Amino acid sequence: TTIASELIEDLKEKFSVFCPASGGGLISGIASVLKREDLKTEIFGFQPLVGCAIVESLKAGVRVNIGKVNSIADALVASMPGERTFAYIQKYVDEFGAVSELEIKSALKLLVEEHKLILEPAAAVSVAGLLSNRFQIKNEDVVCVLSGGNIELETLQRIIT
Repeated sequence: TTIASELIEDLKEKFSVFCPASGGGLISGIASVLKREDLKTEIFGFQPLVGCAIVESLKAGVRVNIGKVNSIADALVASMPGERTFAYIQKYVDEFGAVSELEIKSALKLLVEEHKLILEPAAAVSVAGLLSNRFQIKNEDVVCVLSGGNIELETLQRIIT
């Protein structure tokens, strides 16, 4: 909720948020606060394509257990969304999608080379989602939540080369 409060303070209204998700805690907290404030915000969630438990659950209308998966964005591979968080996602998140491993790597490379940010691949999923153009964005101001910096430099170097 702190992230949502800071966004409200800085941007006021009419903005779009791209957020990575695993079990759904971060995005459900952000989305529930922003939507309850009745702002003209859009919330877009993204997961790795190989671990998209929330995407599959939204399609099914119930929580789905996708089992164990491996992704470069290993912090985002919950096999099933949380019960409470899934309900919030269903109610408050406008669109939810998945990005490929290649899209995640490309976004991470962009963040490192162009913006000089050292992030783990999971953090780049929101940017990969934005760059994917999977959903139409109505608002001019766009925020990508970049959460996570746990990466070994050797791993980062291997990913971006």
